[in-house]
Amino acid sequence: MILIWATYLLRLTRTYDTRSQNESLDFGYGWSVNYQDVKIQTNGIPGRDWDFAEIGSGLNKKFCPKPVGTRMVTVRWPDGKMEKFEPKTIPECNSWMSQSAGSFFQLDFAPKAGTSSTLEATDVGMLRVHNGALFDYDSLDKFNPQQFKLTTKDGMVYYLDKSFGIRQIKDRYGNTLSYTHNGIQHSNGAGLIFTRDNNDRIVQVDAPDGRVLNYTYDGDGNLEGAFDPKQLKTRFIYQQSADLVHQLSEIYGTDGKRLFKAEFDDNGQLINQKDGLGYSVNLEHDNDNKVDKVTNRNGNTTTYVYDDQGNITEVTDSKGNVTQYTYDQFGNETSVTDALGHKTAYEYDRYGNVTKETNALGFSTETTYNADGNPTLVTDELGRVIKSTYDQTGDLTQITDAMGNTTHASYTNKGDLAVLTDQMGNTTRFGYQDSNGKRLKVSETDAAGNVTRFEYDKNGNETARKYNLVIDGKATEMVTRKTYDDNGNVLTHTNENGLVTTYQYDDLNQLIKVTDPLGQATQYTYNERGEQTQTLYPDGKIDSTTFDKNGNEVKTCVTGICTETTYDEADRPIQVKDALGNITQTKYDAVGNAIATVDALGNTTQYQYDALGRQIKLIDALGNTTESSYDAVGNLTKQTNALGNSSTTLYNDNNQPIKKVNALGHSVGYEYDKAGRNTVIIDALQNKTAFSYDVLGQLFQVSDALNNKTVYGYDTQGRQTLQSDANRHITRFTYNKVGQRIQRTLPEGQKESWEYNAIGNITKHTDFNGKATGYTYNTSQQLAALNYPDKRAISYSYDALGNVAKVSDSLTGDLDYTYDQLGRITQVSSPLGQLSYEWDGNGNKVSQQVNTQGSFSYGYDALNRLTSITAIDGSVTSFEYDKVGNRTQINRSNGTQSVMTYNKANQLTSITHQKGSKVLAKFEYTLDENGRRTQVDETIDGVQRSVSYQYDVTGKLLAETILQAGQRNSMAYTYDAMGNRLTKVANGITTHYSYNSNDQLISETTADVTTSYAWDNNGNLIKKTSPEGEISYSWSSSNKLIGIDDQVNRRQVSYQYDGQDNRIGKVTKQNGQTIETQYLVDSERPYSEVVLECTGVDQGA
Repeated sequence: MILIWATYLLRLTRTYDTRSQNESLDFGYGWSVNYQDVKIQTNGIPGRDWDFAEIGSGLNKKFCPKPVGTRMVTVRWPDGKMEKFEPKTIPECNSWMSQSAGSFFQLDFAPKAGTSSTLEATDVGMLRVHNGALFDYDSLDKFNPQQFKLTTKDGMVYYLDKSFGIRQIKDRYGNTLSYTHNGIQHSNGAGLIFTRDNNDRIVQVDAPDGRVLNYTYDGDGNLEGAFDPKQLKTRFIYQQSADLVHQLSEIYGTDGKRLFKAEFDDNGQLINQKDGLGYSVNLEHDNDNKVDKVTNRNGNTTTYVYDDQGNITEVTDSKGNVTQYTYDQFGNETSVTDALGHKTAYEYDRYGNVTKETNALGFSTETTYNADGNPTLVTDELGRVIKSTYDQTGDLTQITDAMGNTTHASYTNKGDLAVLTDQMGNTTRFGYQDSNGKRLKVSETDAAGNVTRFEYDKNGNETARKYNLVIDGKATEMVTRKTYDDNGNVLTHTNENGLVTTYQYDDLNQLIKVTDPLGQATQYTYNERGEQTQTLYPDGKIDSTTFDKNGNEVKTCVTGICTETTYDEADRPIQVKDALGNITQTKYDAVGNAIATVDALGNTTQYQYDALGRQIKLIDALGNTTESSYDAVGNLTKQTNALGNSSTTLYNDNNQPIKKVNALGHSVGYEYDKAGRNTVIIDALQNKTAFSYDVLGQLFQVSDALNNKTVYGYDTQGRQTLQSDANRHITRFTYNKVGQRIQRTLPEGQKESWEYNAIGNITKHTDFNGKATGYTYNTSQQLAALNYPDKRAISYSYDALGNVAKVSDSLTGDLDYTYDQLGRITQVSSPLGQLSYEWDGNGNKVSQQVNTQGSFSYGYDALNRLTSITAIDGSVTSFEYDKVGNRTQINRSNGTQSVMTYNKANQLTSITHQKGSKVLAKFEYTLDENGRRTQVDETIDGVQRSVSYQYDVTGKLLAETILQAGQRNSMAYTYDAMGNRLTKVANGITTHYSYNSNDQLISETTADVTTSYAWDNNGNLIKKTSPEGEISYSWSSSNKLIGIDDQVNRRQVSYQYDGQDNRIGKVTKQNGQTIETQYLVDSERPYSEVVLECTGVDQGA
């Protein structure tokens, strides 16, 4: 049971220790409360057998009392750490001291090396000497203190009792936890009350929030049952032997299933441990040689070697890889040497704090601490320093990064974070309140003044979160709520719209059911080890996971389609087999770095690492090598590709990239504000784009190199509500209570809107033309139907894996899809024909059949790059690449070739089309530092032409000059702040362009001749009017062009689309002739492409 309070927890922790199995404690034999977990011990009675050494003579004689032998007071913490103190007199030597009964003095406990706390005895005062022993001055009892005060380096005070344990804990703010026989009490009044039986064992614990824990015991005095607040029982069973009657051997969960079973040898050492599934971990102990062997559930053995102090000095895994450890005399780990011989070394101060860490490459980090043991200076491997400052209670008040940027924090008098000020001076404030014996955060005010308020139940669980949101110009309070069961599990979550999601748990507090606001339930199943083995979805589909004995996922199935994973002895995945039997493999070095991967076609990629595990070389399946270099702190500073071309990166002292230089020496620079946000990008031509942020760190302005500004606005929850472009045209966004966008308003005033169902799916979209499209969904929340305002309806059905199996369009018919077990399309059938596909093990398309006319086949190299296409007629087109993947040559079946060249930055510099030795066409490109083409030199059939380009600082084309056959043609362009072209001057003739507030072209005028454009509210061009006449365009409800009425050329064109919005038909009417064309479209390409085209002509009457 845990109750949160102030700087630590009001915690009841029940611990079983085999070393205390014959000791009757608060919860029976071997079971203690956490206040008994801190032990203070002395090696004998401290006041017995003291010797008085005499130093000097005459008037300079001094007496120095010292214990005969070693006297030590030891404090053992729950984690096994021990702090040791040696008693010494104050002063250690004095002329007036003697062994006579009249001499008296005080005693101090001096911390030994490695001990950072201080200790004093609280139940004795002055001491006197008598007959070689120390006695309490008042009571005359031999000095043997039972009560102590221990103060840790961070200011926590523990009042300890040798026979009881912790009596009281006092934090830096004066809050106390007091431990008594009857319970645990906090200074604020909250507490846990213990009820004990006649044998002084705890049988009930009452919490201040009303929760109750109960305990029962067997006839041997062992804890037999622990009951949670719901009175569900966890059961304990003990070894049934004369010598080990109190040895815990089995635990059964609240569902009655066994969670744990242990077996012990005759010496009481654990030799076997079974989990809830009955799988065993076996342990072998060679105490004489200080060696343990642990064999895991899969039968793999790890060997541990210990030193005399019990520290692990060597670990040998099941593959024989050895890791070695060394320690200093105080048990601090001084080095770790991994299985490849890479050594990391550590140095410590006298209190056990790590002061220096030197990695396997010899780079060191150093840390300096204050008197309380808090780190104040951290110096990294490059000598850069992070500084930390603390207040008198040990709370962190300042942290200054390596560039001098400081974050400030201040606290309440109870140690709660009150104010946090970031590096930019923006402040977040926190409010707290005492409630039901707990210290709880009740408000958080961000740097913009937005306040979030929190409410809690009696157990300290957050039950409500409230904030204000502006809706229709008014501040409206938004509330989300949660409810909990007695074990702290969330039962319901109610969102801002009042919609409820419910959660259900089993007796082990495992989530077994989630019901969404539509009433649809997803259910979860677990095995006896608590691993999730099945998910049952609302539509009845099942995902399952199978685990091996060691808990590794070895089989995952999605609606019956399974992937299998094999692991090595170190539980690393070494093989993955997909549902079609394709296998990928991974190989590792001795320390777990992946050194090779083998794809499903047997192609191997190799990796090499430095001593810190950073990848320094990648060798692809063709033997091409990429090398990487790092600085001392691990930043990637240089990468050299397989062609030997290198790019470099420079970093600031906060490890942010400030300059990236490509292989041509062209660089991009970056600047940051004090909070580490990117504020400036400087391109290779030194043009700057600037970014500004509001007090909450949200991007609110972008200024291009011409200082044209785009501005963004947000609501109190960080959702974008406004975008003002460089022409100050404003687009606005509106949201509902749960943060879903419900409206967008364009600068011209057009509006589109959305409606949603209870779980966030769009149910209705009303476009800028005011036309509404309806959406419906199946039980899997997949789109089931679209109903357009023009009466067009499209329905969707799916296969078991969730792939679209059928698309039915009320206008153009059905599209049917089939897939393989990996979800790749194998066939598409439409009214216009059928496409079939085959794939290799790496997911490359190797064959495509078009109707029954034959197949295209595709070949790939070991890097999965397309190397050949064999057409239906058997003609072959092949492709070649350089070592870094640039396509360098295309060889066509007609004997023509295209040859491409690139610069060191992999930018295209020339294309030559040729047949044999004859050059058909050649294009050579000159690029500026930003990679833009500034000149193209063309040679086509022996005719040469040169085109040069000029750009402004934002990359917009300013001028174009064409030189051909001694003729010079030039064009110049101007733009508005948004990049809309305003003028074009071509050989002295100017064309003017004008736009509306939506940045749509509305007119262009050349030599007093004006062409105008009209747009619908969706932004589709609906009319172009020129002196020659009008051309009208019509559009579908899905904004696809469906008709052109060209009065200029006396031509009408209509278009048809399938259910996936691919254009599948075109009808052109002109001069009494009708031309109908149908298209078979392949969508399984980066861009949909027509693979078959059929055209028919009707000459009319």
